[in-house]
Order: sequence, then C-alpha cells, then structure tokens
Amino acid sequence: MMSWKEYAESIQRAGDVRDNRDSRCERATSAPRPSPVPRVVADSLYREWVKALNAIDPCDPNDGFPQEHWRRLHTASFWWLEGYGRQAARDGWVTGDVFGLRKGCERRGGLIDQMDGCRALVMEGRRARWRSYGVAFSYAAGAYPDLPAWWSV
Repeated sequence: MMSWKEYAESIQRAGDVRDNRDSRCERATSAPRPSPVPRVVADSLYREWVKALNAIDPCDPNDGFPQEHWRRLHTASFWWLEGYGRQAARDGWVTGDVFGLRKGCERRGGLIDQMDGCRALVMEGRRARWRSYGVAFSYAAGAYPDLPAWWSV
C-alpha cells in the first residue's frame, strides 16, 4: 500500500485528470472580466475629476447657483469620488453621467444630482442603486453623458 505522500506525488506526475474542475475551458471562463475602459484612460478621467473638484470653492457658487445646492453637490461629489470614482471610471462612467446638471431642474441631472446627498449607494458596473427615505432609485451610466458638469453650469 502507498503512503498518502507517494499517492499525491503520483497524481502530480500524471496530471490531475480525475475531474473537470481545473480543465482549461472552465479556467478561461472564470478569469476576471477585463474592464470595458482601458486603465490608462480611466485613471486619466479620475484625475480630471479630482482636479476639477479641487479647484472649486465650496463657499463661492457660480452666478445664480443656490448656495445650499452648490455645497450639497460639492460634498456629495467628494464623497462619491473617494468611494466609487476610480472603479466607475473603469466601468465606463463619464463626467455627464456622474456630475451632470440640468439647469433649473434640480435632481434631474447626473448621479450626484439625483442622489441629493444620499449615502446609501450600491454601484454595480454601469448601474447605481440607492434608497432615500425608503424609496428605491436606480440610474444607469449612459443616460445623460452630454450634460455639463455642475461646476461649469
């Protein structure tokens, strides 16, 4: 009778053919899915967002912009950027999707504007979901990619 060590060595030498859990086909399908946006492009977009937000004075809104709404967007944008920004850029979110604003239509712009300061956010690829006062909301990347960023309105 063989010892367990000899048995294991014989299996290694012969190659594990007793099951299909490590077959080449299965390994190929379980590999991590590549990001839809090249990492260099996504990192560049993320740095662009950081630079734009760092240049904003939270106490000095653009002409005609309500002070409280300006501050709320500023705070929410930094919160989102810190927690979700890098991965969202890699998943294909663009500036208009996230920071877009429709002038005169509060809470009808991009993700940050629609969330209105809510922090109960779940981002799954190109979809964002959150709850506010018990009501569930969702938003998909690509809904409003051409909206201007709230800081440029």
